[in-house]
Amino acid sequence: MISFPLIVGHRGAALLAPENTVAAFRAGAAAGAAWVELDVRLAADGLVVFHDATLDRTTGRSGTVRSMTVEALTAVAVAGPGSPAAGTANIPSLEEALREIRALGIGVNVELKSDDEEPAALVEQVVRTVDTAWPAGSGPLVYSSFSRETVWALREAAPDRPRGLIASRLPTDWRTVAGDLGCVSLHLGWRHLAEEQVAQVRDAGYAVAVWTVNERAMAERLRRWGADSIITDDPGLMAGLD
Repeated sequence: MISFPLIVGHRGAALLAPENTVAAFRAGAAAGAAWVELDVRLAADGLVVFHDATLDRTTGRSGTVRSMTVEALTAVAVAGPGSPAAGTANIPSLEEALREIRALGIGVNVELKSDDEEPAALVEQVVRTVDTAWPAGSGPLVYSSFSRETVWALREAAPDRPRGLIASRLPTDWRTVAGDLGCVSLHLGWRHLAEEQVAQVRDAGYAVAVWTVNERAMAERLRRWGADSIITDDPGLMAGLD
């Protein structure tokens, strides 16, 4: 059974550096995150680490990730948090990101962004890349997705890698779904989470990771409730949390 860490840096450390970039993974590790979370998407010919389906929000460019090559995307700069003055860093490929995180000596939560597309192609390429860049024994790695179809495909393609289901609210059918998908964890939004739900999920044998928590007082409350992991944009805010 994989052990979930107390602090996971969301998109690396999205309040400290351009999200989902090598700079953000380094910032997350430096700020005390034991793991970082990243988002992976299909490009036209491979995989990149990027949250949105389009470039607009973080790069000031237009276009969809799916329509561009990895080479073109990795030449695109992501703006830093707050303003362009915070710096930029380029979009990384999944392989580049995993190799950097592995070198940092921390764990990783790989979130698969399949949107409404058939997840088979995404899952196949992600699993192949992870097996190359993050071989067994490299350190903790967990797959996750909002898409039940994607988590199911991960169960089929990589049965030995742990996986979690992400949801904004705890689904009413979570017991059945988590069991069928072979999950080790549920990754839940803090806004709609109740103390008794955390207890129920943990009593059923699943870890509870809560996102995206950027207030110390809320993190402390969630820990009192029994949450295993706090996923945050600024791991430094959680220093000393127990």
